[in-house]
Amino acid sequence: MPKDDPRRHYIGVRSSNVDGDTDSYMGSSKQLDLAVAEYSVELKKTVLAYFTSREEANITESEMLNEIDAAKDDTYFN
Repeated sequence: MPKDDPRRHYIGVRSSNVDGDTDSYMGSSKQLDLAVAEYSVELKKTVLAYFTSREEANITESEMLNEIDAAKDDTYFN
Protein backbone atom coordinates (compact mmCIF):
# COMPACT_ATOMS: atom_id res chain seq x y z
CA MET A 1 0.00 0.00 0.00
CA PRO A 2 2.25 2.84 -1.18
CA LYS A 3 1.68 6.37 0.08
CA ASP A 4 0.20 7.47 -3.23
CA ASP A 5 -2.19 4.50 -3.38
CA PRO A 6 -5.58 6.07 -4.12
CA ARG A 7 -7.50 3.05 -2.82
CA ARG A 8 -7.34 3.81 0.92
CA HIS A 9 -8.30 6.98 2.76
CA TYR A 10 -8.78 8.33 6.27
CA ILE A 11 -10.66 11.51 7.10
CA GLY A 12 -10.13 13.03 10.51
CA VAL A 13 -10.02 16.27 12.47
CA ARG A 14 -6.78 17.55 13.94
CA SER A 15 -6.50 20.46 16.37
CA SER A 16 -2.97 21.78 16.66
CA ASN A 17 -0.86 24.91 16.77
CA VAL A 18 1.48 23.25 14.27
CA ASP A 19 0.99 23.87 10.55
CA GLY A 20 -1.04 21.01 9.09
CA ASP A 21 1.44 20.42 6.28
CA THR A 22 4.34 19.88 8.69
CA ASP A 23 2.47 18.14 11.53
CA SER A 24 3.49 14.46 11.68
CA TYR A 25 0.20 13.30 13.30
CA MET A 26 -1.67 10.99 10.92
CA GLY A 27 -4.81 9.98 12.81
CA SER A 28 -6.22 7.80 15.55
CA SER A 29 -7.66 4.94 13.51
CA LYS A 30 -6.59 1.51 14.80
CA GLN A 31 -7.06 0.12 11.28
CA LEU A 32 -4.76 2.80 9.95
CA ASP A 33 -2.11 1.98 12.57
CA LEU A 34 -2.31 -1.73 11.69
CA ALA A 35 -1.95 -1.01 7.98
CA VAL A 36 1.11 1.15 8.58
CA ALA A 37 2.67 -1.56 10.74
CA GLU A 38 1.82 -4.31 8.24
CA TYR A 39 3.01 -2.54 5.10
CA SER A 40 5.80 -0.41 6.64
CA VAL A 41 5.04 2.53 4.42
CA GLU A 42 4.90 6.26 4.80
CA LEU A 43 1.46 7.78 4.49
CA LYS A 44 0.62 10.84 2.46
CA LYS A 45 -1.41 13.52 4.22
CA THR A 46 -3.58 16.04 2.42
CA VAL A 47 -5.14 18.86 4.42
CA LEU A 48 -8.67 19.24 3.07
CA ALA A 49 -9.61 22.40 4.95
CA TYR A 50 -8.78 24.69 7.84
CA PHE A 51 -11.42 25.84 10.33
CA THR A 52 -11.70 28.54 12.94
CA SER A 53 -13.33 26.23 15.50
CA ARG A 54 -13.19 22.59 16.47
CA GLU A 55 -17.00 22.45 16.34
CA GLU A 56 -17.05 23.57 12.71
CA ALA A 57 -14.35 21.00 11.85
CA ASN A 58 -16.27 18.19 13.59
CA ILE A 59 -19.49 19.06 11.78
CA THR A 60 -17.74 19.10 8.41
CA GLU A 61 -15.95 15.82 9.15
CA SER A 62 -19.25 14.16 10.04
CA GLU A 63 -20.92 15.47 6.89
CA MET A 64 -18.05 14.23 4.72
CA LEU A 65 -18.01 10.76 6.29
CA ASN A 66 -21.78 10.45 5.97
CA GLU A 67 -21.74 11.64 2.36
CA ILE A 68 -19.24 8.99 1.31
CA ASP A 69 -20.66 6.41 3.75
CA ALA A 70 -17.14 5.70 5.02
CA ALA A 71 -18.36 3.23 7.66
CA LYS A 72 -19.47 0.84 4.92
CA ASP A 73 -16.71 1.65 2.43
CA ASP A 74 -13.64 -0.56 2.84
CA THR A 75 -11.47 1.97 1.05
CA TYR A 76 -11.67 4.15 4.18
CA PHE A 77 -9.92 3.49 7.48
CA ASN A 78 -12.67 5.37 9.36
